Amino acid sequence: MAPVPPLRSIMNTRSPALHDHQSLELSSSTGMPSSPSVHAAHRTRGVTMGERPASDRHAPGSHMVHTQQHTPPSEPEAPPNRLPPVIRRTSTPIPGRCSKVKLTDFDAEYHATINLACRFYRVILCTEDPFPLDHDQDGYLHEAWSLVCKEHQVELGADSAAFNLIRQRGSQVRGEVKRNAQPVATLHYGFSSSPDSAHRSQMATLAQTLTNKHTLVYRDHEARKGLFETPCLIHILQTQWFADPHDEGVAFHVYFNPIPLPTMALVFTAIENCISEWKDGQLKAVDFTEKSYRKKCLTHLTNLKGWRGHVQGKHLLARMQQRLHDEARTHSGAGVLQEEGQLSGLTNDDFDEAAREAAGDSEEEREAAHA
Repeated sequence: MAPVPPLRSIMNTRSPALHDHQSLELSSSTGMPSSPSVHAAHRTRGVTMGERPASDRHAPGSHMVHTQQHTPPSEPEAPPNRLPPVIRRTSTPIPGRCSKVKLTDFDAEYHATINLACRFYRVILCTEDPFPLDHDQDGYLHEAWSLVCKEHQVELGADSAAFNLIRQRGSQVRGEVKRNAQPVATLHYGFSSSPDSAHRSQMATLAQTLTNKHTLVYRDHEARKGLFETPCLIHILQTQWFADPHDEGVAFHVYFNPIPLPTMALVFTAIENCISEWKDGQLKAVDFTEKSYRKKCLTHLTNLKGWRGHVQGKHLLARMQQRLHDEARTHSGAGVLQEEGQLSGLTNDDFDEAAREAAGDSEEEREAAHA
């Protein structure tokens, strides 16, 4: 694991709890982001599976121009209030036993900070690299901690125990995606258990067909029509990240708007894992591990990128990503997202309808000319 930054004193200003902010502004007085949306706005989107962008971070206040002024001496300012650093509870370790780190191992003053760091880390994994390698995990951990310090307007070092807790919480997200995918995939594809051998053979054949040539990603898996449009995708997105107005897909909307390709690849990989549990014709658990499924996730991501690189696929995929986000957000009850300063206007659907109408008018004119 990369070296952990030393414990440092922190500033006396703290921001409110995380909300679904819609403003992308920096505070003119501190240069600190006013919401989680700002953090993502300073990051390069589309970073996937270990591809890291060049950093574009600036120290607070670095954008300000300082001019020398001659002012009379004044009374020294009182020192700001200081809060203690994150301190792990002292306890006597039990020889030969390695227990997991718990939130209660830390000063209660910083539970909210650590919890928010866990959420940032989970979001980074789901939208950038669902199956990170060890050295990439270290970078994501430091990134999540840096973002939460900016959100809470603190300057705070984290020890290795805090990072271990964040890592543990982040590793749970893949299991959550699988649990949400299981009932959706089972119902949609029609898997069911039966003691009848013919039925088990039918289920095994279905599982093989769906996993062959990534047939599972099609809207119509029998005719292989509707590439990447399986109805399972939107249902799992809604359940996992857009269950309510406070869910991660809404609170961290800059990360999920539009739905990133790595997120789609993660969902497809979870569906594939659920289908593989029926490969013998009856349900048998298959672990959703990094060792077994990182390469499969990379394959799904490569397929998505290949479609994005296609002449027509680029625009179709971009519209699909945006539609998935908008439908999922509407499902959450949060309503349509509109950034501050954004003006309501005509949409691509309006333009498409106008184009179809124009094409129809032209056809009628041609028919009238030949009459």
